[in-house]
Amino acid sequence: MTNILTPMLDKPLLQRAIEQLVRLGCRHVHVLLGITPEPVRRFLADGERWGITLRYHYRWSDRDLADNLKPLRLSPASSYWLASAETVPALASGEYPGRIFWRAGTAMHWSGWGCFSGDWLAGLKGVASREALEALLLAQESISGRIGPAPLSASSDEEFLASCKACLLQLAPEDAPQILLGKGAVLHPSVRIEGRCHIGPLARIEARASIGPDAVIGEGAVIDRGATVADSVVLPDTYVGIELELKHAIAAPGQLSSVAHGVLLTRLEPTLLAAVNQSAATRKGLSLSQRCGVLLLQVLLLPLYLLVRRQPVGTTRSIELCLPGYPQWQQTVSLAPAISTGKPGERLLRHFSDTFYPGLALLPKGQLVLCGLTLRDASDVQLLPDYWRELYAHYRCGLLNEAVLLPADEASSSRHYACDAYACVHGHSGYAVRLLLRYLYQVTGAVLRSGMASWSGSGR
Repeated sequence: MTNILTPMLDKPLLQRAIEQLVRLGCRHVHVLLGITPEPVRRFLADGERWGITLRYHYRWSDRDLADNLKPLRLSPASSYWLASAETVPALASGEYPGRIFWRAGTAMHWSGWGCFSGDWLAGLKGVASREALEALLLAQESISGRIGPAPLSASSDEEFLASCKACLLQLAPEDAPQILLGKGAVLHPSVRIEGRCHIGPLARIEARASIGPDAVIGEGAVIDRGATVADSVVLPDTYVGIELELKHAIAAPGQLSSVAHGVLLTRLEPTLLAAVNQSAATRKGLSLSQRCGVLLLQVLLLPLYLLVRRQPVGTTRSIELCLPGYPQWQQTVSLAPAISTGKPGERLLRHFSDTFYPGLALLPKGQLVLCGLTLRDASDVQLLPDYWRELYAHYRCGLLNEAVLLPADEASSSRHYACDAYACVHGHSGYAVRLLLRYLYQVTGAVLRSGMASWSGSGR
């Protein structure tokens, strides 16, 4: 989900790597491009904004490092910084260690940075990967070096989250202001802020929201009423819905990575009740009483389900959800499109029959991590401001952890984007029951209306 171009507080990791080289005195930087070069070239351009000269080269994956460095025409008598944009260690100006390591438990790791002679770099025959170079540097004690803290990294969502917290600690130490507020950010007077946090420019925090500790809110993000963001990163232009709780997670438009559970949702839909398989180690099943309650609910809803299945509610489409690193934990689920040509009642029936009721069977297994529903007419969407209409149409996301998303509360400004999603997390069981009853009431009403319409049509 994250990469070297993902904003890490106010700047992405790639920019931090370039600025680190500038602080070290580098004025000419050669960039070895990987398999997706265009985003990197667009971001760095010619390097003029940093006062440096950039030269681009394509890296051949089937050749060793020495062959890839030949176009740079390194001088054997000169020293050069070798730097990885995927990891950025903390370095002081004028510091020239040959190897920069960091320790994770008892294991040593190379940070990807070091200052080496051109003669040594030209002799790296047979070293074709970073792993091979790391093994070589660990073995060659003749090269000077030092051990430092873990570098900033965007190699995984967990490392990205830890790096954001490290940047936040650097910008807001214990003896400095703990709230970093960007220009144009708007906070409701009832917002609760706890501990260290970064709120980017033009961000909007609505009433009764709880921010922190260790929260990073990106530029233009919206945190809606009653939402909680703690130990999490909300990337720019992301909407976090009413009563949603983000803890140890990364939220982006249309995506959510729960670092705590190792679950990545890459395609969130407002009309989604989806089961995301989790490994047995992280799976939390229901208690015996809860399982009995779910079974009873399935039995009670079976007649309604059979009635709905008889209604002509159109087609569905499917998406695949998977647990990163566990290809065997993959599941395809059906869902109804958020905005379709069907009537709201038809979309409601389709959601109940294809996603909600089948999803109940996964609750006792501890596999269900979210269910969501937004029944918004296309005419309502057209009344939204231009920015939010486009965001809704292309990136709609209700963000959650172990949450249950159910219909928007029709009693509160139903034409406002803030009502797109509701959530109930652990500890809000009463709220969940009320939303569930409202949802089933709407389904029953839709079934009756559909049945009466069919009966009236056949009567004619």
